[in-house]
Amino acid sequence: MGRKRGEVYQLKITLKGIKPPVWRRIQVPTAFNFNDLHFAIQDAMGWEDSHLHGFELISPKDGTSELIGVPEDDIMGQRTIDEKKRKLSQYFGKGIEKAVYVYDYGDDWTHEIKLEKIFPMDEAEAYPVCIAGKRACPPEDVGGIYGYLHMLDVLADPKSDEYDGLREWLDEDFDPDRFSPAEVVFYDAKERERLGIEDDTGDDFEDAWDEDNVDDMGDEGQYMEADDYPDEDEPENVSQDESVQELIAMFTSSEVRSLFEKAKRGELSGLNDEQTMLAISLQENMEDVSFAMDILSDPERDADDEEDAVSVLISVIAQSRAAYQVKHKDPAEAFTFYQAMIKKGLDHSDILSVMADLYALSLDEGDDEGSLDHYKARLARMAKLSPKKILKELDKEFSAHGEEP
Repeated sequence: MGRKRGEVYQLKITLKGIKPPVWRRIQVPTAFNFNDLHFAIQDAMGWEDSHLHGFELISPKDGTSELIGVPEDDIMGQRTIDEKKRKLSQYFGKGIEKAVYVYDYGDDWTHEIKLEKIFPMDEAEAYPVCIAGKRACPPEDVGGIYGYLHMLDVLADPKSDEYDGLREWLDEDFDPDRFSPAEVVFYDAKERERLGIEDDTGDDFEDAWDEDNVDDMGDEGQYMEADDYPDEDEPENVSQDESVQELIAMFTSSEVRSLFEKAKRGELSGLNDEQTMLAISLQENMEDVSFAMDILSDPERDADDEEDAVSVLISVIAQSRAAYQVKHKDPAEAFTFYQAMIKKGLDHSDILSVMADLYALSLDEGDDEGSLDHYKARLARMAKLSPKKILKELDKEFSAHGEEP
Protein backbone atom coordinates (compact mmCIF):
# COMPACT_ATOMS: atom_id res chain seq x y z
CA MET A 1 0.00 0.00 0.00
CA GLY A 2 1.56 3.30 -1.12
CA ARG A 3 1.97 6.19 1.29
CA LYS A 4 1.49 9.91 0.67
CA ARG A 5 4.29 12.47 1.04
CA GLY A 6 2.25 14.01 3.84
CA GLU A 7 2.79 11.10 6.21
CA VAL A 8 5.33 10.28 8.86
CA TYR A 9 7.00 7.08 10.08
CA GLN A 10 7.57 6.69 13.81
CA LEU A 11 10.65 4.52 14.26
CA LYS A 12 12.28 3.12 17.37
CA ILE A 13 16.06 2.77 17.03
CA THR A 14 17.61 0.40 19.57
CA LEU A 15 21.31 -0.34 19.91
CA LYS A 16 21.55 -4.11 20.28
CA GLY A 17 23.68 -5.88 22.90
CA ILE A 18 23.54 -3.27 25.69
CA LYS A 19 21.39 -3.49 28.83
CA PRO A 20 19.75 -1.28 29.94
CA PRO A 21 19.19 -0.47 26.27
CA VAL A 22 20.29 2.67 24.45
CA TRP A 23 17.39 3.71 22.22
CA ARG A 24 15.75 6.61 20.40
CA ARG A 25 12.23 7.17 19.09
CA ILE A 26 12.23 9.38 16.00
CA GLN A 27 9.68 10.57 13.49
CA VAL A 28 10.71 11.01 9.85
CA PRO A 29 8.81 11.83 6.63
CA THR A 30 7.85 8.85 4.50
CA ALA A 31 9.46 10.72 1.59
CA PHE A 32 12.91 10.22 3.15
CA ASN A 33 15.45 8.02 1.40
CA PHE A 34 17.87 5.82 3.35
CA ASN A 35 20.63 8.42 3.16
CA ASP A 36 18.30 10.82 4.96
CA LEU A 37 17.53 8.14 7.54
CA HIS A 38 21.25 7.45 8.01
CA PHE A 39 21.84 11.09 8.96
CA ALA A 40 18.75 11.14 11.19
CA ILE A 41 20.00 8.10 13.11
CA GLN A 42 23.50 9.57 13.43
CA ASP A 43 22.09 12.81 14.88
CA ALA A 44 19.55 11.14 17.16
CA MET A 45 22.04 8.62 18.57
CA GLY A 46 24.96 11.02 18.79
CA TRP A 47 27.38 9.27 16.42
CA GLU A 48 29.98 11.25 14.45
CA ASP A 49 29.52 9.63 11.02
CA SER A 50 33.22 8.77 10.78
CA HIS A 51 32.86 5.10 9.75
CA LEU A 52 31.11 2.93 7.17
CA HIS A 53 27.45 2.06 7.57
CA GLY A 54 24.74 0.00 5.93
CA PHE A 55 21.07 -0.95 6.17
CA GLU A 56 20.08 -4.61 6.06
CA LEU A 57 16.52 -5.29 4.95
CA ILE A 58 14.28 -7.86 3.35
CA SER A 59 13.03 -6.96 -0.11
CA PRO A 60 9.23 -6.70 -0.12
CA LYS A 61 9.30 -7.82 -3.77
CA ASP A 62 10.97 -11.22 -3.48
CA GLY A 63 11.92 -11.74 0.19
CA THR A 64 15.68 -11.64 -0.45
CA SER A 65 18.17 -9.85 1.80
CA GLU A 66 19.35 -6.44 0.63
CA LEU A 67 22.21 -4.20 1.76
CA ILE A 68 21.57 -0.50 1.29
CA GLY A 69 24.32 2.04 1.78
CA VAL A 70 27.07 3.82 -0.13
CA PRO A 71 27.91 1.72 -3.23
CA GLU A 72 31.61 2.59 -3.33
CA ASP A 73 32.06 1.32 0.24
CA ASP A 74 31.56 -2.25 -1.02
CA ILE A 75 30.93 -3.58 2.48
CA MET A 76 32.27 -7.09 3.00
CA GLY A 77 32.31 -7.58 -0.77
CA GLN A 78 28.50 -7.58 -0.84
CA ARG A 79 26.63 -5.66 -3.52
CA THR A 80 25.42 -2.42 -2.00
CA ILE A 81 22.29 -0.62 -3.24
CA ASP A 82 22.64 3.17 -3.37
CA GLU A 83 20.90 4.53 -0.27
CA LYS A 84 20.08 7.77 -2.09
CA LYS A 85 18.03 5.82 -4.64
CA ARG A 86 15.86 3.89 -2.21
CA LYS A 87 12.91 5.50 -0.43
CA LEU A 88 11.76 4.34 3.00
CA SER A 89 8.27 4.05 1.53
CA GLN A 90 9.51 1.32 -0.81
CA TYR A 91 9.97 -0.91 2.25
CA PHE A 92 8.22 0.27 5.43
CA GLY A 93 4.49 -0.18 5.34
CA LYS A 94 4.74 -2.78 2.61
CA GLY A 95 5.04 -5.79 4.85
CA ILE A 96 8.38 -4.59 6.25
CA GLU A 97 8.24 -3.57 9.91
CA LYS A 98 11.90 -3.97 10.89
CA ALA A 99 15.37 -3.29 9.52
CA VAL A 100 18.94 -3.35 10.78
CA TYR A 101 21.35 -0.43 10.63
CA VAL A 102 25.03 -1.23 11.20
CA TYR A 103 27.49 1.55 11.93
CA ASP A 104 31.29 1.09 12.06
CA TYR A 105 31.99 -2.39 10.78
CA GLY A 106 35.01 -2.55 13.08
CA ASP A 107 33.13 -1.91 16.33
CA ASP A 108 29.98 -3.34 14.69
CA TRP A 109 27.32 -1.16 16.31
CA THR A 110 24.08 -2.86 15.29
CA HIS A 111 20.81 -0.97 15.57
CA GLU A 112 17.35 -2.47 15.28
CA ILE A 113 14.92 -0.19 13.46
CA LYS A 114 11.28 -0.90 14.28
CA LEU A 115 8.35 0.77 12.56
CA GLU A 116 5.89 1.64 15.31
CA LYS A 117 3.25 3.56 13.40
CA ILE A 118 2.42 5.74 10.41
CA PHE A 119 0.43 8.94 10.83
CA PRO A 120 -0.37 12.21 9.02
CA MET A 121 2.34 14.85 9.02
CA ASP A 122 1.85 17.82 11.33
CA GLU A 123 2.50 20.82 9.10
CA ALA A 124 3.62 22.82 12.14
CA GLU A 125 6.34 20.27 12.99
CA ALA A 126 9.86 20.31 11.55
CA TYR A 127 10.84 16.73 10.73
CA PRO A 128 12.79 14.68 11.61
CA VAL A 129 12.19 14.93 15.33
CA CYS A 130 13.29 12.85 18.32
CA ILE A 131 10.46 12.43 20.81
CA ALA A 132 11.98 9.98 23.30
CA GLY A 133 15.04 7.95 24.16
CA LYS A 134 17.19 6.54 26.92
CA ARG A 135 20.88 6.61 27.80
CA ALA A 136 23.84 8.24 26.13
CA CYS A 137 25.34 7.00 22.91
CA PRO A 138 28.62 5.08 23.44
CA PRO A 139 31.75 7.07 22.53
CA GLU A 140 33.18 6.59 19.05
CA ASP A 141 36.00 4.04 18.78
CA VAL A 142 35.49 2.62 22.26
CA GLY A 143 35.87 -0.94 20.97
CA GLY A 144 32.33 -2.09 20.29
CA ILE A 145 29.99 -3.67 22.82
CA TYR A 146 32.71 -5.34 24.86
CA GLY A 147 34.91 -2.26 24.87
CA TYR A 148 31.95 -0.16 25.98
CA LEU A 149 30.98 -2.54 28.77
CA HIS A 150 34.60 -2.57 29.95
CA MET A 151 34.57 1.22 29.87
CA LEU A 152 31.49 1.27 32.11
CA ASP A 153 33.23 -1.08 34.56
CA VAL A 154 36.24 1.24 34.71
CA LEU A 155 34.08 4.36 35.19
CA ALA A 156 32.35 2.63 38.10
CA ASP A 157 35.71 2.07 39.81
CA PRO A 158 37.73 5.30 40.33
CA LYS A 159 40.50 3.18 41.87
CA SER A 160 41.05 1.35 38.59
CA ASP A 161 44.46 1.83 36.97
CA GLU A 162 42.63 2.79 33.77
CA TYR A 163 40.27 5.33 35.34
CA ASP A 164 42.31 8.53 34.95
CA GLY A 165 43.36 7.72 31.40
CA LEU A 166 39.80 6.88 30.41
CA ARG A 167 38.41 10.06 31.95
CA GLU A 168 41.02 12.06 30.06
CA TRP A 169 40.03 10.33 26.80
CA LEU A 170 36.30 10.84 27.35
CA ASP A 171 34.45 14.12 27.37
CA GLU A 172 34.59 15.43 30.92
CA ASP A 173 30.81 15.49 31.27
CA PHE A 174 30.16 12.05 29.75
CA ASP A 175 27.39 10.28 31.67
CA PRO A 176 26.22 6.92 30.23
CA ASP A 177 22.74 7.41 31.71
CA ARG A 178 22.15 10.92 30.42
CA PHE A 179 19.97 11.67 27.39
CA SER A 180 17.47 14.39 26.56
CA PRO A 181 15.45 14.42 23.32
CA ALA A 182 15.34 18.20 23.55
CA GLU A 183 19.11 18.34 23.01
CA VAL A 184 19.05 16.42 19.72
CA VAL A 185 19.84 18.63 16.74
CA PHE A 186 19.07 17.35 13.25
CA TYR A 187 20.94 18.65 10.22
CA ASP A 188 19.86 18.10 6.65
CA ALA A 189 22.17 15.82 4.66
CA LYS A 190 24.05 18.60 2.86
CA GLU A 191 24.61 20.59 6.03
CA ARG A 192 25.85 17.57 7.96
CA GLU A 193 28.24 16.60 5.16
CA ARG A 194 29.59 20.15 5.16
CA LEU A 195 30.11 20.15 8.90
CA GLY A 196 31.75 16.75 8.72
CA ILE A 197 34.27 17.97 6.18
CA GLU A 198 35.13 21.39 7.53
CA ASP A 199 37.28 21.77 10.63
CA ASP A 200 35.71 24.27 13.00
CA THR A 201 38.50 24.35 15.57
CA GLY A 202 39.47 27.82 14.41
CA ASP A 203 43.03 27.06 15.45
CA ASP A 204 45.85 28.76 13.59
CA PHE A 205 47.69 25.48 13.25
CA GLU A 206 45.11 24.00 10.92
CA ASP A 207 46.59 26.11 8.11
CA ALA A 208 49.82 24.15 8.43
CA TRP A 209 48.17 21.22 6.68
CA ASP A 210 47.02 23.27 3.69
CA GLU A 211 50.24 24.98 2.65
CA ASP A 212 51.44 24.37 -0.89
CA ASN A 213 54.63 22.81 0.36
CA VAL A 214 52.74 20.17 2.33
CA ASP A 215 49.72 19.53 0.14
CA ASP A 216 50.41 15.80 0.30
CA MET A 217 48.87 15.93 3.76
CA GLY A 218 45.44 16.58 2.27
CA ASP A 219 42.85 19.30 2.74
CA GLU A 220 41.82 18.11 6.16
CA GLY A 221 45.21 17.36 7.69
CA GLN A 222 45.03 13.72 6.66
CA TYR A 223 48.10 11.59 7.07
CA MET A 224 50.50 11.01 4.24
CA GLU A 225 49.53 8.00 2.19
CA ALA A 226 51.94 5.14 1.54
CA ASP A 227 53.19 6.70 -1.70
CA ASP A 228 53.96 9.99 0.05
CA TYR A 229 56.69 8.52 2.23
CA PRO A 230 60.21 8.66 0.78
CA ASP A 231 60.81 5.02 -0.18
CA GLU A 232 61.23 2.74 -3.15
CA ASP A 233 57.59 2.98 -4.18
CA GLU A 234 57.49 6.70 -5.02
CA PRO A 235 54.99 7.70 -7.75
CA GLU A 236 56.59 7.78 -11.18
CA ASN A 237 56.26 11.55 -11.49
CA VAL A 238 57.77 12.31 -8.08
CA SER A 239 61.41 11.56 -7.39
CA GLN A 240 62.65 10.49 -3.99
CA ASP A 241 64.62 13.75 -3.70
CA GLU A 242 61.46 15.78 -4.33
CA SER A 243 59.57 13.83 -1.68
CA VAL A 244 62.37 14.35 0.84
CA GLN A 245 62.46 18.07 0.08
CA GLU A 246 58.70 18.31 0.60
CA LEU A 247 59.09 16.60 3.97
CA ILE A 248 61.89 19.01 4.92
CA ALA A 249 59.81 21.98 3.78
CA MET A 250 56.92 20.83 5.93
CA PHE A 251 58.96 20.46 9.11
CA THR A 252 60.81 23.73 8.61
CA SER A 253 57.61 25.71 7.89
CA SER A 254 56.55 28.31 10.43
CA GLU A 255 53.24 26.51 10.99
CA VAL A 256 54.78 23.17 11.97
CA ARG A 257 57.42 24.92 14.04
CA SER A 258 54.60 26.67 15.87
CA LEU A 259 52.94 23.30 16.42
CA PHE A 260 56.25 22.00 17.75
CA GLU A 261 56.50 24.89 20.22
CA LYS A 262 52.93 24.30 21.32
CA ALA A 263 53.68 20.60 21.81
CA LYS A 264 56.76 21.55 23.83
CA ARG A 265 54.57 23.63 26.15
CA GLY A 266 51.98 20.86 26.35
CA GLU A 267 49.25 23.04 24.86
CA LEU A 268 47.23 20.57 22.81
CA SER A 269 43.75 22.05 23.13
CA GLY A 270 41.98 23.16 19.98
CA LEU A 271 43.77 20.71 17.68
CA ASN A 272 42.04 18.20 15.45
CA ASP A 273 42.81 14.48 15.72
CA GLU A 274 45.62 14.44 13.17
CA GLN A 275 47.32 17.49 14.64
CA THR A 276 47.00 16.13 18.16
CA MET A 277 48.58 12.80 17.20
CA LEU A 278 51.47 14.56 15.48
CA ALA A 279 51.92 16.91 18.44
CA ILE A 280 52.06 13.97 20.86
CA SER A 281 54.60 12.23 18.63
CA LEU A 282 56.65 15.43 18.61
CA GLN A 283 56.47 15.52 22.40
CA GLU A 284 57.64 11.94 22.73
CA ASN A 285 60.61 12.58 20.43
CA MET A 286 61.28 16.16 21.53
CA GLU A 287 65.05 16.02 21.75
CA ASP A 288 65.53 14.17 18.45
CA VAL A 289 63.03 16.39 16.61
CA SER A 290 64.63 19.57 17.93
CA PHE A 291 68.02 18.34 16.77
CA ALA A 292 66.61 17.35 13.37
CA MET A 293 64.92 20.71 12.86
CA ASP A 294 68.15 22.53 13.69
CA ILE A 295 70.02 20.47 11.12
CA LEU A 296 67.42 21.04 8.41
CA SER A 297 67.40 24.78 9.09
CA ASP A 298 71.12 24.95 8.36
CA PRO A 299 71.65 25.71 4.63
CA GLU A 300 75.21 24.35 4.91
CA ARG A 301 74.23 20.97 6.35
CA ASP A 302 76.00 17.93 4.92
CA ALA A 303 74.22 15.01 3.27
CA ASP A 304 74.76 12.53 6.12
CA ASP A 305 73.29 14.89 8.73
CA GLU A 306 70.33 15.60 6.48
CA GLU A 307 69.68 11.88 6.03
CA ASP A 308 69.73 11.35 9.81
CA ALA A 309 67.36 14.28 10.36
CA VAL A 310 64.92 13.08 7.70
CA SER A 311 64.92 9.60 9.28
CA VAL A 312 63.85 11.15 12.58
CA LEU A 313 61.00 13.04 10.93
CA ILE A 314 59.79 10.00 9.01
CA SER A 315 59.75 8.06 12.28
CA VAL A 316 57.73 10.83 13.98
CA ILE A 317 55.14 10.86 11.20
CA ALA A 318 54.95 7.06 11.16
CA GLN A 319 54.38 6.94 14.92
CA SER A 320 51.66 9.58 14.77
CA ARG A 321 50.05 7.65 11.93
CA ALA A 322 50.12 4.49 14.06
CA ALA A 323 48.52 6.34 16.98
CA TYR A 324 45.75 7.54 14.67
CA GLN A 325 45.19 3.98 13.44
CA VAL A 326 44.89 2.71 17.01
CA LYS A 327 42.45 5.40 18.08
CA HIS A 328 40.22 4.99 15.04
CA LYS A 329 40.68 1.19 14.75
CA ASP A 330 41.50 1.60 11.08
CA PRO A 331 42.66 -0.97 10.28
CA ALA A 332 41.07 -2.99 13.07
CA GLU A 333 44.27 -5.07 13.34
CA ALA A 334 46.11 -1.98 14.60
CA PHE A 335 43.89 -1.68 17.67
CA THR A 336 44.02 -5.44 18.31
CA PHE A 337 47.81 -5.40 18.07
CA TYR A 338 48.06 -2.41 20.40
CA GLN A 339 45.83 -4.04 23.03
CA ALA A 340 47.82 -7.27 22.84
CA MET A 341 51.11 -5.44 23.34
CA ILE A 342 49.78 -3.43 26.29
CA LYS A 343 48.79 -6.70 27.97
CA LYS A 344 52.28 -8.05 27.32
CA GLY A 345 53.93 -5.09 29.04
CA LEU A 346 55.15 -3.01 26.08
CA ASP A 347 54.73 0.73 26.65
CA HIS A 348 52.80 3.10 24.38
CA SER A 349 55.78 4.67 22.63
CA ASP A 350 57.49 1.36 21.93
CA ILE A 351 54.29 -0.10 20.48
CA LEU A 352 53.93 2.79 18.06
CA SER A 353 57.59 2.42 17.04
CA VAL A 354 57.05 -1.27 16.31
CA MET A 355 53.94 -0.47 14.28
CA ALA A 356 55.88 2.13 12.31
CA ASP A 357 58.56 -0.48 11.55
CA LEU A 358 55.95 -3.01 10.45
CA TYR A 359 54.39 -0.44 8.16
CA ALA A 360 57.76 0.51 6.66
CA LEU A 361 58.50 -3.14 5.88
CA SER A 362 55.12 -3.53 4.21
CA LEU A 363 55.70 -0.59 1.88
CA ASP A 364 58.32 -2.63 0.03
CA GLU A 365 55.90 -5.40 -0.83
CA GLY A 366 53.30 -3.97 -3.16
CA ASP A 367 51.18 -1.05 -4.20
CA ASP A 368 48.98 0.83 -1.71
CA GLU A 369 46.43 -1.95 -1.39
CA GLY A 370 49.04 -4.69 -1.30
CA SER A 371 51.10 -2.82 1.28
CA LEU A 372 48.06 -2.44 3.52
CA ASP A 373 47.29 -6.15 3.24
CA HIS A 374 50.88 -7.04 4.18
CA TYR A 375 50.74 -4.59 7.07
CA LYS A 376 47.50 -6.01 8.46
CA ALA A 377 48.82 -9.55 8.11
CA ARG A 378 52.00 -8.60 9.99
CA LEU A 379 50.01 -6.95 12.77
CA ALA A 380 47.78 -10.02 13.15
CA ARG A 381 50.75 -12.39 13.25
CA MET A 382 52.90 -10.25 15.54
CA ALA A 383 50.04 -9.79 18.01
CA LYS A 384 50.46 -13.45 18.95
CA LEU A 385 54.19 -13.11 19.73
CA SER A 386 56.04 -11.87 22.79
CA PRO A 387 57.76 -8.45 22.52
CA LYS A 388 61.15 -10.19 22.55
CA LYS A 389 60.19 -12.41 19.62
CA ILE A 390 58.76 -9.42 17.76
CA LEU A 391 62.07 -7.56 18.00
CA LYS A 392 63.90 -10.64 16.69
CA GLU A 393 61.44 -10.89 13.82
CA LEU A 394 61.96 -7.22 13.00
CA ASP A 395 65.74 -7.61 13.04
CA LYS A 396 65.45 -10.58 10.71
CA GLU A 397 63.07 -8.83 8.29
CA PHE A 398 65.06 -5.60 8.13
CA SER A 399 68.24 -7.58 7.57
CA ALA A 400 66.55 -9.38 4.69
CA HIS A 401 65.69 -5.97 3.22
CA GLY A 402 69.23 -4.75 3.79
CA GLU A 403 68.10 -2.07 6.20
CA GLU A 404 68.64 -1.09 9.81
CA PRO A 405 65.54 -1.51 12.07
